[in-house]
Amino acid sequence: MALCYSNSSSLQQTRLLHIGLMIPTSGGWIAPTHIIPGADIAIETINNDSSILPNYKLYTTLVNSGCTTKDSLTVMADLWKNKQQPVRTFIGPACSVGCEPGGILAAAWNVPMVSWGCASPSLSDKKKFSTFTRTSGPYSAVGKLIQLLVKHYHWTKVGILTSLENAWQVVAIAIKQGAPPGITFEQYNFQTGVGLSNDKKVPLRHRAELSIQARSKYT
Repeated sequence: MALCYSNSSSLQQTRLLHIGLMIPTSGGWIAPTHIIPGADIAIETINNDSSILPNYKLYTTLVNSGCTTKDSLTVMADLWKNKQQPVRTFIGPACSVGCEPGGILAAAWNVPMVSWGCASPSLSDKKKFSTFTRTSGPYSAVGKLIQLLVKHYHWTKVGILTSLENAWQVVAIAIKQGAPPGITFEQYNFQTGVGLSNDKKVPLRHRAELSIQARSKYT
């Protein structure tokens, strides 16, 4: 007589989970070089530990999400339309100009999106971005930190250099709102890759010139 024993869990088929890894590797803002190896290590660690996701195996498709709305949405759509290997989660993108429209799409598709950047305050709206989460805080939280720093060093005149992108304008507004008495903030705006200007619309050639002009006003 032969007795046979089988463990039902061992017979369960391993399921694959496809993750779209959206990282800007070109364009106006490029991700630090350690981001991609770090993601590889995280995936390997999870796959090698059966107690984390039993009967599942993760694999990724790396795409260049750039740092523009067009680039981010293009690679999202390319990943999503692959019905043979459907994406179950998006990691990234890194820039708010991609996360804001991309987060709406992810919610419509009911697919999680996890960003390691994208600090726009609007992304905290869980009704609008129901499947979105991030590992960084909103830009608006920076305001109080800068105000405390300025107060600590007893500065009275501070220049703010910021791009015209909505996310960075939010930071500038947060810094100026509720500023301690006796402290003056003057904001200088520039448009990345186009040219620079301050509040008085004086054209400048590059960021260095803007910095020199701002410094000269407070020295």
